[in-house]
Amino acid sequence: MSKYHIENAEAYDSVEEMVKNSRVNLVVCAVAVFSHYQLVKPALEAGKDVYVEWPLGATTKEAEELTKLAKEKGVRTFVGLQGRASHLISTLQTLLSEGKIGQLLVSQMSGSACTPETGTKLPPRYSYFKDREAEGTTGQVMLNIYIGHTVDYMAAVIGEPATVSAELKTTWPTIDLVDDDKVLETGITKTADDYVSLHGTTANGT
Repeated sequence: MSKYHIENAEAYDSVEEMVKNSRVNLVVCAVAVFSHYQLVKPALEAGKDVYVEWPLGATTKEAEELTKLAKEKGVRTFVGLQGRASHLISTLQTLLSEGKIGQLLVSQMSGSACTPETGTKLPPRYSYFKDREAEGTTGQVMLNIYIGHTVDYMAAVIGEPATVSAELKTTWPTIDLVDDDKVLETGITKTADDYVSLHGTTANGT
């Protein structure tokens, strides 16, 4: 803590200890997805509001349980979906709502996420991105993170989806573990999906 000149800050060994502090009003969770549930739940049980990076839980079941718990405790969960704060997104919303580009009939988005977390070479700190399941649960894969954020800001612009069909597959079944330019391990099996295709309609028919 002294390294970052925050000597007056308080540090805790666990979230359970932290939420006992009556001066803590809001808990921020910004860790790997498969750890969200185990950190968010104690905070909600202690009656704290929680801001958590998308998604709230690694699975629908976890998210529903945490949402129910928050309601029971009379507190709120805030899920961080950064795209909605983008000037580009707000501009598109304005253009559509004011009819400046006419009636929206069809929309399409395509992209590639060949990043250090999703490509054929992974650094050790991102090794869990290769697994559809990690730490006994799901959540740290392209569908949950990159596609989740993308679908959200599309929904913010054109409306929430009413129907969805999807295709998922793994196009790179093996990856190499690489630390900078040093190859640590090769031919590691990957189960996480790296190709996602979504088709659907919104409530207004687009």
